Amino acid sequence: EALRIDPQREEAAQNIEVVRLAIKDLADRLKQAEEAAREQQQQREELKKKLEEVIREQEAEIRENDILQQKAAQKPGESLTGEAQTLAADQEATRRKTESIAEELKGLQGSPPPSPQSSEPAPSAPAEHLEKALAAQRAAVEKLDGTDLEAARSDQEEALQHLKGALNDADAGKNQGQCPNPQ
Repeated sequence: EALRIDPQREEAAQNIEVVRLAIKDLADRLKQAEEAAREQQQQREELKKKLEEVIREQEAEIRENDILQQKAAQKPGESLTGEAQTLAADQEATRRKTESIAEELKGLQGSPPPSPQSSEPAPSAPAEHLEKALAAQRAAVEKLDGTDLEAARSDQEEALQHLKGALNDADAGKNQGQCPNPQ
């Protein structure tokens, strides 16, 4: 207004330029935040696909364990050590993939605001499920190494349930922390 009345007023021109730059900076920050949110959503989708793949692998290992148990029942004296070792190696590979997913999830979560009750942030529900799945997978590998197929199957099933829980919780929580679109 002052600039319109008196075009020679330097303060008015300067104020207009400061406001213009502030608006431009705010628009740039908003654009960067939107890009970061899009990138994080893409990473979450990739992580979800990896988790679905690990679930399929865990299911396949349970089926393989069932086949070995049937084989043992049909031929009680036959040694299944080699096949159990192969299954243990497959289970270990799945455990490593699960561990990789858990690490990626930790990186994706970033640093949540600290809670007033503790100095350590609480792990997310998907992260807790993945930790429990990892523990069950480790136990299954050990039991498969010892050719204890029945006990290993129980651990494999527990791992599968926790993997599915992580996937469900990740789906349920993917919209948390996002602002609704005001348009």
